[in-house]
Amino acid sequence: MDEIDRKILQQLYLDSSRTQKEIADSVNITEPTLSKRIRALRQDGVIKRFSADLDYAQAGYNVHCITLIKLEKQDLSNRGDMLKKLRSFNEVVEVYSAFGDYDFCVRWLCASNAKVQLLLDEAITPDVHVKTIVLAQEYKRERGPNIE
Repeated sequence: MDEIDRKILQQLYLDSSRTQKEIADSVNITEPTLSKRIRALRQDGVIKRFSADLDYAQAGYNVHCITLIKLEKQDLSNRGDMLKKLRSFNEVVEVYSAFGDYDFCVRWLCASNAKVQLLLDEAITPDVHVKTIVLAQEYKRERGPNIE
């Protein structure tokens, strides 16, 4: 990845809905060169996908929470079962394995606190310990660091 690729990523990060002509002009390259570079960045896995940045509260997902999960029984089957269950919930938007006191960190977007409770009741068994934090006011949210 060179400086031109970084400039392309910067432009896409700022507003990926701009036309290729606008992005090519801002980076001082031709549209065919831009297309070729974007294709290469996608093939290399640097660009995973293009998507809209939604306001989930406006779409009815008003409760944003983080759940930390600790499994009492530590084996691949147990971890796999939990991952399968978490992946099945539409409201789960991110799942991470974790180091330290917890095994997983889960980010949820739900329509209500009642829905959070319903999902937790479905996901949690007696051998699982959780800590859930319902998030309040959002002050900053980015898709990732600004590529410069």
